[in-house]
Amino acid sequence: MHFEYKEKEKEKKKPEGKNLIDFSWAKKFLSALVSWHAKNPGEEEPKRASSPRTDPGETPAWVRELGALDAALGEKEFWTRLRDDFFRNRVFVFTPKGDVVDLPMQSSPIDFAYAIHSDIGDHLFGAKVNGKLITIDTPLKNGDIVEILTKAGSHPTLKWLEVTKTAMAKKHVRNALQKSGTVS
Repeated sequence: MHFEYKEKEKEKKKPEGKNLIDFSWAKKFLSALVSWHAKNPGEEEPKRASSPRTDPGETPAWVRELGALDAALGEKEFWTRLRDDFFRNRVFVFTPKGDVVDLPMQSSPIDFAYAIHSDIGDHLFGAKVNGKLITIDTPLKNGDIVEILTKAGSHPTLKWLEVTKTAMAKKHVRNALQKSGTVS
């Protein structure tokens, strides 16, 4: 099942003095995914040719675990635990086509680009988040729609090592820097 994320909800007014994070997008996404699997037990999700994942029909283990947890707990307790435990250390962002990318908190567009494909990361030139140009060291937030801009002549720099959070992105940046002779 592919969840199309078409538009963000208008920001809800937050109570004064509270630093609340809006997880309504996650609730919609996860509810749709868990519901689809409940209605179609044992079936694979419909495949999407445009998905950057190796096997877009394979349900991630964390989604299966969430489905089991949802069945064991009441809805209110499920969403409270999910918000308090799961989303504390992760950020879920979207590709322009609606695919979800799971990254550590404080991840940058560089991490996102390498999560999609190493060639995209290696030729990252810029990024748009929610339709606006941003610097490539800007931390991504839950629910962001991230578009990576590439350029054939663009290559990783040493600064990228300071900005990246994922081991995979750091590895690809180091490899690209070694190939270019920037580091040994």
